[in-house]
Amino acid sequence: MNQNRSARWICAGFVTLVLLTLLSLSALAEPLSVWVFQHTDEIGINAGLDTFRQANPGTDVEINVISGSTTEYMEKLQIAIATDVAPSVAWISGGEVKEFAARGLLTDVTRTLEGYTFNPGDTGEATYDGKLWASPYRTVVRGLFKNVDAFGQSGLDPSEDPATLEELEEWSMRMTRTNNDGSYARVGFVPWEGNWYAAGWMWAFGGELVDESGTRPTANDPKNLAAFEWMAEWGKRFDGTLWPVARWQESFANGSLGMVAHANVTIPRFLDQGVAFTTGRVPHASGGRNGTWGGGGGFVVPHNAPNKDAALRFLRHLGSAETQEAWFDATVASNSALQAQLPANTAAWGGLAERLPVEYHPLLEQLGEINARTPLWVAYLVQQLIPATNAVVTGAKTPSQALDDVQQHMLARFEELFPES
Repeated sequence: MNQNRSARWICAGFVTLVLLTLLSLSALAEPLSVWVFQHTDEIGINAGLDTFRQANPGTDVEINVISGSTTEYMEKLQIAIATDVAPSVAWISGGEVKEFAARGLLTDVTRTLEGYTFNPGDTGEATYDGKLWASPYRTVVRGLFKNVDAFGQSGLDPSEDPATLEELEEWSMRMTRTNNDGSYARVGFVPWEGNWYAAGWMWAFGGELVDESGTRPTANDPKNLAAFEWMAEWGKRFDGTLWPVARWQESFANGSLGMVAHANVTIPRFLDQGVAFTTGRVPHASGGRNGTWGGGGGFVVPHNAPNKDAALRFLRHLGSAETQEAWFDATVASNSALQAQLPANTAAWGGLAERLPVEYHPLLEQLGEINARTPLWVAYLVQQLIPATNAVVTGAKTPSQALDDVQQHMLARFEELFPES
């Protein structure tokens, strides 16, 4: 009887072991579902997949390119996580990481990414409550674009950068030309044109968009007010006209705009158009800093991600310098990288200058100075600060009125997202 009981226990144990093995094999056979927003990311992930597969036999990766705008993508990701159909790993806009983390949608990946160093702006965007919630992947950097012909016709050297805001103004005035009817044939610089925006000028004047906690806005900080007052003075020069010449895409290319502050992603466009230009630094006020910022993205593991252990291994793979170098080389080879997305891992920056045209080089030197976007970035910058800038430039509001309105609106939004901060 004891022998029969022992046999039954042995049989039951064997069956259990078989079931556990089958379940384990089933888990290994299930591919990691990875969401990406752009085909550039798909190219990059494919470039480094062989290395990941060799290190993780039995784990496959299924890449899904999600259609729509950035906003639509982020909404789809939030819904997928909230309804328990989350992917294993997903691309995320860096400016959205804190918002997703505050809502409990992400997995803490601080330990997963130990030993890696990313540029300060992207690291700041991925950090919430002292922890990392995303692996920065690709980034951009902003600076001053200078039209060579406009500089030459004004007796200026396009290889030089204005050292101060006063010199920027002086150069702009030297470049400016008017037609007989008083309209502008060329202007040197328009602070609110391009892709620098109010945030860049606030940082350039030494201001901050959020407090030290990162969870409360500081739109009407005195230094931010100084930046808006400075732009208001520029607006008076153009009689409250937002666009004294055609919008920057056309005017910089044809030389009717001498300088524009923009991101490196526009370099391929001007190269393709045959525009002669150089890049450099946007000056800042005394006591301020380089106002450059990025606008890249990274990858996250949702809190309810399937096959989470493998997902975290894949996230570390994506964050490595080797993978980001492979991504960059693959996208350069396909000509997608000359859309100019750059690796976020600092260890992958060493050979960038050799891989890119000389017009990129002064911007590459500023990668380590990138400012981090705030939470609720689209609401803050696009929906509030840009209209506020326009209102100040056209004289519809005073700088203090405009920034007080932004502060009041964003304070309510931040308190909704971070109620206990």
